Amino acid sequence: MSMITVGILGVGTMGEALIKGIQASAFSEQVKISGSTRSRESAESVAKAYGVSCGTDNVKVAKQADLLILAVKPKQAEAVLKLALKRV
Repeated sequence: MSMITVGILGVGTMGEALIKGIQASAFSEQVKISGSTRSRESAESVAKAYGVSCGTDNVKVAKQADLLILAVKPKQAEAVLKLALKRV
């Protein structure tokens, strides 16, 4: 199986749970995870804790992903998607 890049927009509680699940799965070696969050501090914390690429640029994550997961609160979903996807 070839490598797949999973992008997670919104690495908060839900996004971290997804990262943990992917990393614990049988196919974790074939998955590269990239995520985004609102603050630089949070992104650095996630990157350090899970060994994944994490930043604050939703567009960058969306462009690099083979599979994109939206892990934000429902009230944020429309705005995050509009910004990320109109530039991809």
